[in-house]
Amino acid sequence: MNLDEMARDAAKPRYMREELRAMLGTLQMMDRLCAGPNTMWSHATEYIRKWPDEDPEVYRIRRTCEPIFMGLNRTITAGVGMLWGKEPLTIWNASASLTKPLADNIDAEGTKLSVFAKQYTELVLRHGLALLLVDHTASPKDPSGRPIVITSANEARYNLRPLWKMYSRLDVLNWSETVINNVKTLTMITLAESLTEQEGEYGVASVQLFRVLRLQPIEGVLTATWTLLRERESSDGVISYEKVSSGIFRNQQGLPASFLPISVAYAGRKVGAFTCDVPLEGTAHANIGHWEYATDLKFNRRVAGFEQMIISGELQRDPTQPDDAVPTVKFGPLVVIHLMQGGSVVWSGPSGSGLAQLEQGQREKLEQMDQMGLGFLVQQNTVQQTATEKAINSYAQLSTLSTAGIAIADAVNLAWEHTGWYYGVEKADCPVMTINTNFVDGKLGADSVNAYVTLVKAGFPKMLVLTALKDGGWIAEDADLDTLLLDWEGDLAAEREVMVAAAEAMRAPEEEEVTL
Repeated sequence: MNLDEMARDAAKPRYMREELRAMLGTLQMMDRLCAGPNTMWSHATEYIRKWPDEDPEVYRIRRTCEPIFMGLNRTITAGVGMLWGKEPLTIWNASASLTKPLADNIDAEGTKLSVFAKQYTELVLRHGLALLLVDHTASPKDPSGRPIVITSANEARYNLRPLWKMYSRLDVLNWSETVINNVKTLTMITLAESLTEQEGEYGVASVQLFRVLRLQPIEGVLTATWTLLRERESSDGVISYEKVSSGIFRNQQGLPASFLPISVAYAGRKVGAFTCDVPLEGTAHANIGHWEYATDLKFNRRVAGFEQMIISGELQRDPTQPDDAVPTVKFGPLVVIHLMQGGSVVWSGPSGSGLAQLEQGQREKLEQMDQMGLGFLVQQNTVQQTATEKAINSYAQLSTLSTAGIAIADAVNLAWEHTGWYYGVEKADCPVMTINTNFVDGKLGADSVNAYVTLVKAGFPKMLVLTALKDGGWIAEDADLDTLLLDWEGDLAAEREVMVAAAEAMRAPEEEEVTL
């Protein structure tokens, strides 16, 4: 049984829910676009169409002649920068002495919470959702092989502590929900992980792991458990699973958890557990379309730059060669081609008339990419709205960056509650973080404006930026954006003229001074 068949086998931990399977193509496209040109080139056959009669070598050259424009990555980076450009407000409350030190190494691998949260934000914006798990350092075992119960007395001795882990949407393979006390509750989830092990004296190998979390009754009490499975493949190709470790989520006092310590941020429209739209999918498809036009444009420009010699008629025989010698054509300077009567030699090349259409298509996709990206980054408001317009906008705003920022903050705060539970801290005493979203509801912050400046330098349409700045409070409501755009372009043109004049003055020979 191959890996794809196992992913469809509900009895295997690799089993993938249909909701995730349906999104595989989109999620892989998002990851590949963000990974950059080399990754896209290696998967170009999935995105650049091969024409029916196109030579394979010509197709290879065409699909790799132009790197992908990093438009999607630029939009996601701008979103992360706008959310985290201003330091989030964190109220540590009564648990500061316990929780604040964890922020300097939130994952027990040396990552600060500020860096960890930005990485989590990037993952949420890219896939539409991402998961946080507050895991506990596994407790050691006593001489009899039984796990030692975690207590405040032995916690420091064994370096036991809660730690945060993040999982992408592709890592959440399968899950189950059960109605408990009239509430739909997550009772099982399988998370894919990988581990790097030493192989030989210098090499390393990647090991596939599966972490299964369950909420199940133990002695009549709902208890959160975890099991870590390792996937192994035998020499004859048989795949099996072995249990690496297992345990119960316990707090500092050794009490078991009655919940699974996970939190999820949804940036897209949620349609079910771990299932939502990818809000930047349209931007990604526009990015692919731009790449298609760019590869065709560059390839055809190269072709149009070279004329081809076309010889019609029969070549004259060289009298210095034997009678049975086949006439040949020589190329180079001062070479004459002799043809029988009626023959001709002409140079012909592509007209290049189609290049304008390719350039137009490329511009349209770039504008579409920018409009979709800006539509996600900034909530658009009109001065006067009808009731219908307000209703439409209220739903459209579900996929704006501000809504995503609030969801990310909620996921982080729930993770802090799970961390606080480990220490026996009440919910009211846990840290509470608030992410800045004033770029939507109030005046844009300076950091956000700087982000727009960066976008303009990268080719972002100026009118879209002026509109965003006006909505953000940096431009007066009664200002004429068309006039501002003309002034902006005029100033740039004037600056260019000054620079050209200065350059010419430097090149001009100095005139000799004449005394009369």
